[in-house]
Amino acid sequence: MNLFFFVFAACQLTFHIYAYPNGAPKKVCTGSMVPHHHHIEPQPPTTSPITKFYTAWNPDNETISIQIESNQPIKGIFVQGRKIDGDEPLGTFIDIPSVTHLVQCPTGDGITHSSPQKWKQLELTWKKPKSMNSQDQVQFWATIVVDFQNFWVVKSASTELNNQ
Repeated sequence: MNLFFFVFAACQLTFHIYAYPNGAPKKVCTGSMVPHHHHIEPQPPTTSPITKFYTAWNPDNETISIQIESNQPIKGIFVQGRKIDGDEPLGTFIDIPSVTHLVQCPTGDGITHSSPQKWKQLELTWKKPKSMNSQDQVQFWATIVVDFQNFWVVKSASTELNNQ
């Protein structure tokens, strides 16, 4: 009986430590974007390894270019576009980098890592939904994971969707 309990507990621990090497699950589509890492809280945003979280509006094709850079290798990422003070994703990502894939959510898409391969730089392209107008502002949220205990939820500056 004790051996069974030990094996069961070891399997559970292994599952939780290595649970999402292929990206964030759909259940993170809304809300705080904090991973479910057994009551481990995110690190303060001021200590984030992200050195660049740049966004630029392109009115010609109604997309936003996003550049994310880190000063240390990133193991996992989840990014969404949201209206300012919103808690649901909107829009979608196009020209998906090979190290990522879409997480399709009911109101818009997120993008996450496809493997446990680490990286320090990522460029993304986000397409606005037709329902947004030129006075709306979007902000990008990113969950950045260095390891199981060290992760951050960071936000970009807001980007206005104007046609100038």
